Amino acid sequence: HVVVYTKSELVEQTTPGFLLIHDEDASVGSSAFTDFDLDEEDVVGALSWDAPLDSSEVTSYKVYMAEDAYGKSRSQMGDLFPNTTEVEIPHDTTLPPFPHFLVYTESYLVQQTRPIAFEISDAIASVSDIMFIDKDLDDSDLGGVLHWTAAPRSELVESYSVYLAEDYIGSGRSVVDGQVPYGTERLVFPPETPLADTFMQFVVYTQSKLVEQTTPVSLTIVDTNSSVSSLRFLDNDLDFGDIGGILTWSQPADISQVTHYVVYIAIEGKLGVNGSLLCPAFNDTEVTLNFSSNASGEDLKDSNVAYASARRLSSDNESINTSSLSSDDADGNVSNASTTLRTSS
Repeated sequence: HVVVYTKSELVEQTTPGFLLIHDEDASVGSSAFTDFDLDEEDVVGALSWDAPLDSSEVTSYKVYMAEDAYGKSRSQMGDLFPNTTEVEIPHDTTLPPFPHFLVYTESYLVQQTRPIAFEISDAIASVSDIMFIDKDLDDSDLGGVLHWTAAPRSELVESYSVYLAEDYIGSGRSVVDGQVPYGTERLVFPPETPLADTFMQFVVYTQSKLVEQTTPVSLTIVDTNSSVSSLRFLDNDLDFGDIGGILTWSQPADISQVTHYVVYIAIEGKLGVNGSLLCPAFNDTEVTLNFSSNASGEDLKDSNVAYASARRLSSDNESINTSSLSSDDADGNVSNASTTLRTSS
């Protein structure tokens, strides 16, 4: 009650006027927030709450982030009309040092002093265990499958974005093949996918229904380069128009992905293209070959130079670049000849 007494010069009255006090309670009801920013310590989404049971005196809501449930070091996020019970928390809102949302009601006179507090749950959903083995053996070309372990919080992650980038934070990034649906966790790089000199990292981002994360998980690109060198051949077949002898070469410095060598003979200017296959894929150190004309049946006598090329295959039978050596047979016609090829370590 509120009581009001009158008072004379002599005395205060003993029977006052009174009024029954009605204590207005206009705090918001339960609140809800789902973080759709999948980076650690960043949040984005819609904070919503239930209106007070009696909102007749509420003129606005005020929303803050604060260090605790009592409003320590609070920072205002929004000032809303009473018919609005939701506020959008913008992309990349930094969480520390504010782990709480606070919602205050306000009358025309004053803002309440005891808000309703909501502890923020920070969603973190990044991939892990990225792996890639380059099976395209050419320099500055990629070929293989990029794998990763699925991000947690499957209810929030809708897809992945994969880029080639200059560094682990995604600088100068270039997207690869659009978005990968959640549940796939792999991306195929076809043979001869070009790799620019500036790209040093694979970077993989998770994507929610609202936004792509800003901090990716990265893997350093290892570009496999496995070319043979030091090719040597001496024609020991003394017939005009025939060649025969031993073709040797030095193994590549990196043979981790080399499973076979394939040898061709081709016309100058068409190395490895429209050439004759001298032998199928092999990995022995010595092979004897019997061969006649080239695959197209054309006569090589008009060519000044014939070439033998060593073409390597990866374990996935992806074609790789060739190294070549000039033959010393002036005719260049290959018929009913045989030769032995071997690698030299």
